[in-house]
Order: sequence, then C-alpha cells, then structure tokens
Amino acid sequence: MAIVLLTEEGPADRALGRKTLLAAGHTIVEAANGAEALWALAREPIEVIVLDSALPDMTGETLIDRIREIPAHVLTPIVATVAVEQPPGPKRKWWAMRPEDPAERSPLAEFAVEKLPKPFAPHQLVEAVARATLMRAELGASVGDPQQRALGFAELARLQNQARDEET
Repeated sequence: MAIVLLTEEGPADRALGRKTLLAAGHTIVEAANGAEALWALAREPIEVIVLDSALPDMTGETLIDRIREIPAHVLTPIVATVAVEQPPGPKRKWWAMRPEDPAERSPLAEFAVEKLPKPFAPHQLVEAVARATLMRAELGASVGDPQQRALGFAELARLQNQARDEET
C-alpha cells in the first residue's frame, strides 16, 4: 500500500478520508492547507497525493504547480477532489474552468492528475488512490531515486516544450 498525503481543509472530510484510506491499508499523512501539504512533502516519503482543490491558502492549480517544483514529486500522482457545478465568475477556481478556458490552465495541471468529483463514495476514493498507486509504479517514480527524478525532469521539460509549441 501507499504513503498518501491527504490534503483537505474540512476536518470532517479529512477524518472520513483518513478512515477510508487507513481501512484500505494505506499510511496517511494529513494537511489542512497547501502550506502544510508542501511542508509534509519536504519531510515525508509521500507516494500519492489526495488534495481538495479548494484550499484556504491557495488554489489547487497553484498547489499542483508548487508540488511539481519539488524534485522528488515531479511524477507523484495526484487525486484532486473537485466540486462540480461551480458558478462562473471572476473568483472561479481552476477546477471549475470549462475546457474552453485552456489559456488559463497551467501546462502541468493535467499531468499525473486524476479528478474525483465531489461528492464521492468512499470506495471511489480507494479506487482512485489504487489507480494513482499503479500509475506511480508505471512511471517508476520511486522516492529518493536520483535517476528517476532526472527522468521526471526530462518528462516535465518535454511537456512544457509541447505546451509552448501548441500555443504558437
């Protein structure tokens, strides 16, 4: 099973996620906001990240971009829990953007990220984390392996170049 960083601002949602993932055999590290998540990522051997895309201190997109800046987590799979049917407007979060807003999206917003729409059943969270764990194994993103980090940076550079080319 995986070491999962569970980032959820709501204590009740975090407790339910913890209970669900512990029952599935995972080890859980918790964070209530983006800053706590980044702190945990710097100190723990996290293998999968579950994050609430509506955090009090930063958007989900910002947190994902910051995670991808950490060498050991360039390829770490992320399950982003997203609210659906958000009202449009100037304060609209990244996860509420429609596909016709591609210019507003980070090129890394979709990389190794699975979106899990809220509300979801506990078994859906377990299944999403299982898929992320399998993705991690397929990507070869072993914690602390310098060769794999280098491969991650090469893949990241390729994706950034591809996104840049598509813009022009």
